[in-house]
Amino acid sequence: MHSSVILGAGLLGFSVNSILSSHRPLFLPWASMGSFLIPSPSITIAFLITIWGLDTFWTSRLRRQQSELDDQETELFLQRLRRMLKARGSLAFALEEVVRSDSRIRLHADPQLVLDELATKWHTDAMNVVAQSARLTTRYGGALDDIIDHVVKHMALSRRWRFQRRLDEMALESTVLILAIAPYVVLFLFAFTLPGFYQVLTTTGLGHLVLAFIALVSFVVLQIFSAHIRGESSS
Repeated sequence: MHSSVILGAGLLGFSVNSILSSHRPLFLPWASMGSFLIPSPSITIAFLITIWGLDTFWTSRLRRQQSELDDQETELFLQRLRRMLKARGSLAFALEEVVRSDSRIRLHADPQLVLDELATKWHTDAMNVVAQSARLTTRYGGALDDIIDHVVKHMALSRRWRFQRRLDEMALESTVLILAIAPYVVLFLFAFTLPGFYQVLTTTGLGHLVLAFIALVSFVVLQIFSAHIRGESSS
C-alpha cells in the first residue's frame, strides 16, 4: 500500500507537469492519471513504459503526416507558380496570380519575401531550394521556371517512391501497435479468467521480471520505429 501511494503521487506530479508543459506528450499524462485504477504497481509501471513508447511512436507518425502535408502543399504551389511563370514571365506577376487563388499566402511588394515566408511555413527542402534559387536568379540571372520544373519532377519521383515504401511499412507498423497493446489485454483477461496466474505475475519476483521484459521490449521496438519514422520524414 505504501508503494502504491508513492507511485500514485509521482504519477500525479508527472501528469500535471506534462499537461502544463508546452511540449507535452499525447497519451502519457492521461494514462498516468488513469493508472490509479490499476491495483498492481508492477503492472502500472510496465503499462506506463509501454505508453511512453506508444506516445513517441504516435507523435512521430503525426510529424511524418505533417511533413507529407507540407510536401503536398509545396508541390501544388510550385506547379501553379511554374505555370504562371511561363505565362507571365515575371516572378512578381506570377506570385500575384497564384496568391489570388490561395488566400493563405500573403503577397508582399518584394516577391522574395513571399518565397521566404513559405519556406519557413512548410519546412521543405524543395521550397528552400526554390527560395534560394529565386534570390540567385534575381542577382545573377537565369531561368527560375526551369529550376522549378526540375524541383517539381524530383518531388513527384520522391512521392511515388515514398508511397511504394509506405505500403510495405503500414502492415508492419500496425502489427507493432497490436503487439504492444496485446499483453495488457491478456493480463486484463487473466485477472478474471485465471486469477491464480494473474497473482503470480503481480506478486512474485519472476512475474515482475516478465512484466518488465514485456514493457522494455515494447518500448525499445517502438523507439526504434519512431526513430525510423523521424528519419524518414526529415529525409
